[in-house]
Amino acid sequence: MKEYLYPQNLKAEAGMWLWTMRDFTVVAAAALVSVLVFATTKSPMPLAVTGAYAFLTIRFEEVCILDFLGWAIQYFITAQQRYRRELPEKKERKRKEKLCVRELLHVKVCR
Repeated sequence: MKEYLYPQNLKAEAGMWLWTMRDFTVVAAAALVSVLVFATTKSPMPLAVTGAYAFLTIRFEEVCILDFLGWAIQYFITAQQRYRRELPEKKERKRKEKLCVRELLHVKVCR
């Protein structure tokens, strides 16, 4: 009888060590190009960029630093945030209106 082994999470992305396959492929290709550029021009800049990208794409529990930076930029810079302040009387009136609507719909209201 044959025995088959399946991963625990079948919906997870395929990974190689600490990276997803896409990130690992990008890092490997960039490392190859960086080494060729370094051998010809003696410029360490492409190696530094490749190393930084490799560090930023290390995944722990389905989240990487690059994802977090993207979320932070979206939250603090690109996404519009609205701040609204209501007077306490309006809040109380809205709460009472919700209670009245719930009572009309015969929804049990806990007070």
